[in-house]
Amino acid sequence: MKKQCLSLAAAVLGLGVFAGGVFAEELSWEEVGIGNTNVTTVLVEPKDPQKIILGAEKGIFFSRDRGKHWKRALFLSGENRGIRVLAYGQDNEFSIYAATGNGLFFSPDQAKTWKRIFRGKSALEKDCLAFAVSGDLLYLGTGSGLFVSDDQGKNWSKQPGILGHSKIISVAASKNGQSSVYVSCVEGLFRKQNNLQSWDKVFNAFSGELELDQQDPFDLEEELISAIRSVAIDPRDPGRVYLATNSGIMQSLDSGRSWLRLTDQGLLEKQIKAVAVGSDSQLYCATKSGVFFWKDNFWQNLSFRPVSGEIYNILADSRGDLFVASSKGLFKSKKQILPEEAGKQDNLKSGSSTEGPGIAALQQAAIRYAEVEPEKISSWRRLAGKKAWLPRISLGLNRQTTDLWHWESGSTTKDCDDALRKGHDSFDWGVSLSWELSDIVWSEAQTSIDVRSRLNVQLRNDILDEVTKIYFERMRVKAELEDTEILEKKKRREKQLRLNELDAYLDGLTGGYFCRNIRD
Repeated sequence: MKKQCLSLAAAVLGLGVFAGGVFAEELSWEEVGIGNTNVTTVLVEPKDPQKIILGAEKGIFFSRDRGKHWKRALFLSGENRGIRVLAYGQDNEFSIYAATGNGLFFSPDQAKTWKRIFRGKSALEKDCLAFAVSGDLLYLGTGSGLFVSDDQGKNWSKQPGILGHSKIISVAASKNGQSSVYVSCVEGLFRKQNNLQSWDKVFNAFSGELELDQQDPFDLEEELISAIRSVAIDPRDPGRVYLATNSGIMQSLDSGRSWLRLTDQGLLEKQIKAVAVGSDSQLYCATKSGVFFWKDNFWQNLSFRPVSGEIYNILADSRGDLFVASSKGLFKSKKQILPEEAGKQDNLKSGSSTEGPGIAALQQAAIRYAEVEPEKISSWRRLAGKKAWLPRISLGLNRQTTDLWHWESGSTTKDCDDALRKGHDSFDWGVSLSWELSDIVWSEAQTSIDVRSRLNVQLRNDILDEVTKIYFERMRVKAELEDTEILEKKKRREKQLRLNELDAYLDGLTGGYFCRNIRD
């Protein structure tokens, strides 16, 4: 096939558009909320996925046929009537809790009847923002602190310290009720292990999440509150915890004792709206650009062009289907998501896309072109270690001269004997070898390599971030270009110019690799 740099080859419509390694037609979305907008939360019964409960601005709605028909279960009046969180009771799908802007409600009969079990003493306490059940304990996060009940909501105790007066963002607990409970607020993430009474701070909201000196004082409180968006616990491994933050996903493998930031490669932005873990331990997250799943240290897009508006929450049910609660309604994936099958078709990473090299191949080409390969640092370290075995060679040369005159006498058989002569020049030279054996263990070169290594890693991450963003923006523009077939020529021409511009960016970052490998 002819290879050209600014190829505008259209993808075959029957195959669909690539979305992070999954064909768009293999994961399409349908609106199942039947006109309910501003859906903030959704609940699917694990044992019977046909039963779905959604919480929206208009109240709570219940479906027994997986979203085909809905019935209003609870209507709230007043200004703060939105539903914040829906949760089942401990091992009891008939018991349902609803945290709302007007208190906490409880239904003992699967959303048929409701009773308010928490009212709050002020407007901030009445605004229930987070809720979780852990064993026999109920944890309720409000706009003015965290409350705990050990008698099914009959009596509530406000927690002491920071959690007693801070605005609570989220609460998470494992289903079995045997692991830790996590509560996030403005100051960070707090953990209570098992049935202990004390709370330990395990994550600081200020640790790299915000640049405080650059914040507008009037916007600082809002930014602080949104630094940690939500907490999710792996149902198979309660020690594995995830945080959705303004700057990516944080992961802990030891119940919050230590944290690491997952790469944002594949994401179109770092600000995470929500995070969820499926029953198979599959990790999902949502940004303003769509929904993504984590596989092979890479985020893969499940919705190429979001149609759901602003995303509030995501849920993976026992079938593997995804639900997205958003400003435009409740959306459900039409087909079951199988990350293993998605990996087999992951042409973006293997580079077998019919419209050009894949993202992984492009990233490697960009790294080679910029000469920031990880192997480069390893090579420097090996050479620095071998340097100590090579000797330092010193060569010395000394010349001695004299201006003294002397009478040369000797045999009469030679010419010029018995004559007055000037002194000769004399030369001394030597070679010395020396070794610094201490350099075998550590040398000054190692310190220099460490500095260069950090700069190399930072540069490589910047390059990968730039290549990834341009690559997926190019995919989005190309799909939009295909949709302008029937639109005016001016709009199509603008999309074509933008596509050519992105091709040129990728070609420049990869030293011409992209254009040489794009296929017509």
